[in-house]
Amino acid sequence: MEKGAKLIANIAGLLIVVFFTTILAFDAGKYPAKNRFGVLSKVVSIIGETPSAVKSMLFELPEYLKATQDFAPPINLLEEDIYALHTFGPTNEAKLVNLRNDKVIKNWDIGEHKPYPNARYFAQLLPDSSLFAYVHEGDWAGVISSSGEVIWERSGDLVYHHSAEIQSEKIWICARDHGYLHTYGSATLDTFFINESKGIGVMDEVILGIDLETGATTDSISMLEVFERNELNPVYKSYYGPAQGDCFHLNDIQPVTFTDTLHGYEKGDLLISNRTQNELLHLRPSTLEILHTFNEGLSSQHDVDILGDSAIICFNNHSPSLFQLQFNVENDQHEGIYSEVAAFELNGDRKTELAISNKMTQEKIYTSTEGLQEFLGNGYVAIEEQNEFTVYIFKDDALVYKNALNYFGKTEFVEIPNWTRFYRP
Repeated sequence: MEKGAKLIANIAGLLIVVFFTTILAFDAGKYPAKNRFGVLSKVVSIIGETPSAVKSMLFELPEYLKATQDFAPPINLLEEDIYALHTFGPTNEAKLVNLRNDKVIKNWDIGEHKPYPNARYFAQLLPDSSLFAYVHEGDWAGVISSSGEVIWERSGDLVYHHSAEIQSEKIWICARDHGYLHTYGSATLDTFFINESKGIGVMDEVILGIDLETGATTDSISMLEVFERNELNPVYKSYYGPAQGDCFHLNDIQPVTFTDTLHGYEKGDLLISNRTQNELLHLRPSTLEILHTFNEGLSSQHDVDILGDSAIICFNNHSPSLFQLQFNVENDQHEGIYSEVAAFELNGDRKTELAISNKMTQEKIYTSTEGLQEFLGNGYVAIEEQNEFTVYIFKDDALVYKNALNYFGKTEFVEIPNWTRFYRP
């Protein structure tokens, strides 16, 4: 009995030590240098993070985390400052980080607006250093000043998702409404779960413009209306639209910043990534006319950009099928196909392969969902491989940065990148 009591007392003492050192480790780990308490910080960090490390081996991690031990050693050969805007839903934060020296430049507290615990925030840095933030697949969006003050916020009307792109005094964002009863021509289509049964039809998407100063809606364009205006059928090209209703699945809206009368482009036109239909659309908001379609070789593409004034590019995921599981690139089911940056002429014709695509193949970069590219100038190109939690930066023909992002306090985990924004001064 005496030995049993002693064993219980020892176990209880150990649990108390672990409990308090875990709290101390979390507090110490909140700071980038992780040395708030000097040597004590290092000791309690090791002890306090042990339960999490053990847990990561015994239990499946949440979808927004991966174990650091699963990643190869990072590469950082950056000779210039490259900044990344990274968000993390569990702590409701956004951080601007200098990737060259791993220094956190600025932190924003976004606040708690998530509809479910694993929801993610996306963000866009504005010219005055304020932050436009929104919940991916949630109904909250707002602007937070550089000092942390909420300038405006909106919620309850639409569900926001994927990218948001700035055009002067407003921002374009992909959205959908909460209802699923939509009219296409003379037919009313019921979709998703209406009266507890799945309907056959089309879930509408909204091309939404928001005034950055006030948060008011400036534009609200229905994709169903766009397709009806251009006499297009939203169902026949959709991979699984008739069964699921998700016939559009917008993921990026890029404003055109130039005028080219020869090819029919006007400043203020929009380039839209229409993922389910495997195509990009050149749309004129004032008339709802689709002027060009880009689709050669595209599969589940994301992130459309304009390269100079002469090429349209996008992150072509090359997913074997829509919403296919993320295969490891070494898996036979992966089929040896990697993501790429696809390029098109302004008239819609496919351009020759860009050099960055060859580099992506060499590095076996592949993500079945999301993913983006950012041409930063002076030969720098940033790539986000979202499903694999990895960021790459190339300089001319060389890989100069490869790492997973970890800036929210726990060294044994890395966080999923959430449409990371990259900046070069």
